Amino acid sequence: MQTVFTILLLLVLSSQSLHAQAPPASPVTVSVVTQKEVRKPVTLVGNVEPLRKSLVSAEISGIVVEYPYAEGEYVEKGQVIARQNGSRLKLILNEAINTQNESKARLKLAEDELVRMNELHDKGIVSKSQLDNAVSEKDALLARQKLLQSRINQYQYDVSHTNIKAPFNGYITEEHSQVGEWLDSGDNVVELIDIDTVQIKVDMPEKYVHMVRKGEEVIITFNSLPGQEFTGEIVSIVPQADQSSRAFPVKINLDNKGHVIKSSMSARVSFQLGETVEVKLVPKDALTDSNGVKMLFVVRDGAAVPLPVITGLEHEDRVQVEGEVNVGEQVVVRGNERLQPMQPVNVTSEIE
Repeated sequence: MQTVFTILLLLVLSSQSLHAQAPPASPVTVSVVTQKEVRKPVTLVGNVEPLRKSLVSAEISGIVVEYPYAEGEYVEKGQVIARQNGSRLKLILNEAINTQNESKARLKLAEDELVRMNELHDKGIVSKSQLDNAVSEKDALLARQKLLQSRINQYQYDVSHTNIKAPFNGYITEEHSQVGEWLDSGDNVVELIDIDTVQIKVDMPEKYVHMVRKGEEVIITFNSLPGQEFTGEIVSIVPQADQSSRAFPVKINLDNKGHVIKSSMSARVSFQLGETVEVKLVPKDALTDSNGVKMLFVVRDGAAVPLPVITGLEHEDRVQVEGEVNVGEQVVVRGNERLQPMQPVNVTSEIE
């Protein structure tokens, strides 16, 4: 009898000890597992291109004296990317300015002379022919002033363009000349690409092209950037197919402010164009990772039950899951990062 009593006492004490060690109920936000028909993705391979690409050319002739930036460096709009020798142009400009100053002085004398000739003509001292000559002299000097100013403007323009500037933000990918080389007007100086936004071009098979729309979002991944996923927007569907492949060029813009995506990278673009399938969906925030295994916490009998799942298709902010989770069950979407298996939970809110 005493032995039975001892066993019962040990069981009670053990139960109390386990109860004391059990974690307290944790407040969580949940969402319901839903079922929906979604389209399987069709994945096509595309090529990354810069949004803008320019061969920056020289506007004037001259010798290259400096490249402030090397190939591969990033420059901002307006920064000098090459300098030409402008010494001769500056001498010509100064000569034109001096000539103009001289002409201004002569024009001032001609204007004063015209005033005097008008007074003398009114008094009958000079003839009409002499007055006309004074007017012609003043008009000729005024026209010369305009001609000299036009030349000065041209020389000033040429001098300012000995500094060749970047037309937009971008990377210098190639220099087309060397320091000491003579450039004629129109010769290429550098190649500049803008990858703040990149464009991905894919060839869309004829059977799918009627299913895509401008403005739709697509999912993009890169073999060179494992584990990263990007969202791009369809900006163009070219209505002319390639004659041999019968594929239509589709262009997608992708924000690339961090410049992690480089020009000419290979991209995998997923379009939701395949056959429809019925799947179980949970919010992406419901997923946790345990040593590389995707997990969900399902609320059952007031406790957080951990379940391993396999993820699949994505639909808006939800993802397909396969496993022993049932449609209509509650899964934890907030507070799951601190949960322990079988820990009691207190559902404070539910999101759709």
